[in-house]
Amino acid sequence: MSGYDNFHPDDSVVVVQEADGTQHVRKKRHWNTGKPVVTQVIIGANLVMFLLEMLLSGFTLFSGVSTSVLIELGAKANWLIADGELWRLFTCTFLHAGFTHILFNMWGLWIWGRYAEVLYGKVRYAIIYVFSGLMGSLLSFWLSPAVSIGASGALFGVLGALCYIGISDRQMFRRLLGPQLFIIIGINLFYGFTSGGVDNFGHLGGLIGGFAAAAALGLYKERWFSVKRVLAVIAAVVLFFGSFALGMNANRDDDRYLTYRVAEAQKQKDYQQMVDLGRDALTRNGDNVDAYKAIAYGATNLHDYDTAVSAAKSWIALKEEGDAYYVMAVCYYNSGSFKDAAVALEKGLTLSPRDGDMLELYEKVQRMLKNDGGTRT
Repeated sequence: MSGYDNFHPDDSVVVVQEADGTQHVRKKRHWNTGKPVVTQVIIGANLVMFLLEMLLSGFTLFSGVSTSVLIELGAKANWLIADGELWRLFTCTFLHAGFTHILFNMWGLWIWGRYAEVLYGKVRYAIIYVFSGLMGSLLSFWLSPAVSIGASGALFGVLGALCYIGISDRQMFRRLLGPQLFIIIGINLFYGFTSGGVDNFGHLGGLIGGFAAAAALGLYKERWFSVKRVLAVIAAVVLFFGSFALGMNANRDDDRYLTYRVAEAQKQKDYQQMVDLGRDALTRNGDNVDAYKAIAYGATNLHDYDTAVSAAKSWIALKEEGDAYYVMAVCYYNSGSFKDAAVALEKGLTLSPRDGDMLELYEKVQRMLKNDGGTRT
């Protein structure tokens, strides 16, 4: 990093010679040239979290960390964020899937983060990093349903902040960074779009967020307030809250969000909420199988057998499963309609022939039919 090493805190003047031979005096910039403390702290925090991941996953250094451990520690899980766990938008930027993942991210941060910390100063750089990480998480929250983790969104934000220098101070950009920065960004984005398992929406969100934050804050020792800065702040705020609102709206229709809410209601034995959640989901998507499941299970526990059977039939129409026939059989059995229960169980057992609950209920139904002489329907 020869460019980084050439920065000096100097308020002296320099004589600049133009191409036409004229000269003028310009004051040198006064850069923040102390140790890159913020970059070191960020890398340290990532390493601490990675060590915790290793402890919880049994030191799976090269085989990768399990998704359950990552979710427990704060990975971006859309259905949990939609349910109010907003802190995951931040914590996911300090988690990594394995050794190579954290190695490349921290290596990139050490190279480019030190540049940004010098050029923007510690406070502005820290704000840029955090905002970029959040913007990466938000765009991913909006457009990618996958569980995701990693500091790469924030790292792309650092690169976005460095890109802003190309507008703010072109001469310095050419001298220190040049076109190689755009090449690096382009290669990484291309790799992300052509490879599996890469959250490129997180990268793009971070890149845009870093550029916007840099435009709002300016370089080290530049004025905090100007019309351009105010407009950039407004743009950054709109980007942030707009992405959040779009993400919340998109993920409330996510089947996994519904599944999570229903599971929580079931734990609390709040069966009416299960029914209400299912009905609410159907107002947005009338073909939501999970919504019919929620209504069927909830209504069965509320002894509203007509509603449960109706939901189970809709469930079967969309996706024929043994569990749907079992729900119908339970409702028919509890209503005394043993023949209907037997028919439902026979259909269910063709799909799940080894289901213990269905086999047990089928035996009960057969006994009831035998005792009643088959008269009850």
